[in-house]
Amino acid sequence: MLKTFRVNYFIIQFILILSLILSGISCQSDTKQDDAILLAEDKQALAEITRINRNLATEQPLLPADFESLRKIYEKYPQAEQVRNIYQSALVKREDWVLLEKFINEIPADQRTRADQLNLGKVYLKLGHYEDLNAMFKPLADANPNDADFNSLLGFGYFHLGQNDEAAAYLDRIWETIVSEKRIDEITTRGLIYFRQKNYPKTIEVLEKAFEINPLNSTATNTLSRAYTANNNVEKAEEFRKKTAEIHRNAEEFEARSMRNVGLIYDLQTAWTEKKYSEVISLANRILPDAQEKNKPALYQYIAESYKAMGMKTEAEAALKELEKFKK
Repeated sequence: MLKTFRVNYFIIQFILILSLILSGISCQSDTKQDDAILLAEDKQALAEITRINRNLATEQPLLPADFESLRKIYEKYPQAEQVRNIYQSALVKREDWVLLEKFINEIPADQRTRADQLNLGKVYLKLGHYEDLNAMFKPLADANPNDADFNSLLGFGYFHLGQNDEAAAYLDRIWETIVSEKRIDEITTRGLIYFRQKNYPKTIEVLEKAFEINPLNSTATNTLSRAYTANNNVEKAEEFRKKTAEIHRNAEEFEARSMRNVGLIYDLQTAWTEKKYSEVISLANRILPDAQEKNKPALYQYIAESYKAMGMKTEAEAALKELEKFKK
């Protein structure tokens, strides 16, 4: 009788625990559905995250005001998948690695998407948490030997820990994919491993490939100069030394222009908010010469809308014609 009672007791306990687990899962699911429904009804929030998401797709910096607006929407609808995805993208854009690590680690490991896993791996790489990166990605890479992303991240982790043979093994496993997809970081890293191992002919072979893909890769040109020196080819060593110096000089000039443009973009956003349309037009025209092609449509849109707000239809139409050129 006592034995039967104990068996029944444990069965009841098991059922209770199972029901609590299922209830928790159900509650999480309900919360996600509730947030998604509420978000769909919040037209203002939807319009705002759509606008911010569109900006995230450009090279323009994410303005503090935009991030603050997104953060408030995320706090209001923390389980809405659309908001969570955009918020995570914003953290990547801001390079807020500490907050991004916290955000992803709050997701149970068995519920993380592939994108979550890869973002967390990149966070560990940026923060120098190489042991954490390896612990997470070794089982993933070993279970998926043809997965270029998992194996690359693990290779990077071993490389930064100075474990060259292990790094090489994981990169070589997917080398054909790396080359066919022109993965410049992986190719450069493989060349650096050869250089560390004093295999200068292979260093040159691999880093020449990296240089062909990206002639502005100063890591490749600098290491090529050193490899050619070690290989007693003084002429080629000097050629790549000069290329490295030129890349650094141009990078400094580009950085200075970019920093200037960041300030102008902030001023433009403020002027737009304050409806100072003539100032918006002036600032947009100052930014345009150094702007990347994919960012120019947004600037022409600002110009067109500003002229329209000022009642200057002819000028607005001219700006829209410029905008149309980027849609062809």
